[in-house]
Amino acid sequence: MELRRIIWAWDTLVLRLAEAEPALGRPLRHSCRPIAAERHLDGKLAVVLGCWWPGDLAYLADPDVRERLDAAIGPMLEDEIASEVVPWPAGMATDGAADDLPAPPLLNGLPQAGREAAERCESALQRWFYAHAYTRGLRLETQYVVEHYRLDFALPRYRVGAEVAGWEARHGPREREQQLGLHRWRVLWFAGKEVHADVERCVADLLRVLPREATAPAARGPRPSGSGYARLGDSRRPRPGRNGYRERR
Repeated sequence: MELRRIIWAWDTLVLRLAEAEPALGRPLRHSCRPIAAERHLDGKLAVVLGCWWPGDLAYLADPDVRERLDAAIGPMLEDEIASEVVPWPAGMATDGAADDLPAPPLLNGLPQAGREAAERCESALQRWFYAHAYTRGLRLETQYVVEHYRLDFALPRYRVGAEVAGWEARHGPREREQQLGLHRWRVLWFAGKEVHADVERCVADLLRVLPREATAPAARGPRPSGSGYARLGDSRRPRPGRNGYRERR
């Protein structure tokens, strides 16, 4: 998985970049994490960064800055990179004083059991999807193995699974889909970009293929909307809140 490789290398990469090119390394360390990656047909590795500080987001969204960023991190990853910077799924932080600013939490409102299951997800977008599915009553199994395939999410009783992978790809490898179909599994594939843009619609698509009894009573507490953090374009006064991401969640 391309994203897994980048996540493992990220902290070291950012430290090296902060030394070599502080103007690029500082905003990455301050408020950015990789949330998606996929291989393009031209061979380039598309890397999508989620950013939770408005100033860093505006700076890194500049095409000239991203061109410099791609040129800097490509040799570190031993790959040809095409980066994209988007807002963090759970919204924007409202106080950027810290050098290493914690990300708005993805799992607000989930009980401990839900958080433990979400820990097994491999990306921020998968945790975002899981959290919203949980609040709709779905108790998804994560990283579920079917034969020699591993599904991001599964409801084994109904032989229904869901995948959140890549950024723009709208389906998985054909052989994988065929083999899972032979085992009478129906798997919905969501591109990372879809989940980032409208996670509620993606969860609703999954609910539509399930019987009503597949859902448990909705989880108590607020939905995972980044309480205490601002969404882009949100003019409401931010409420004070605690966060728990930055690999602590």
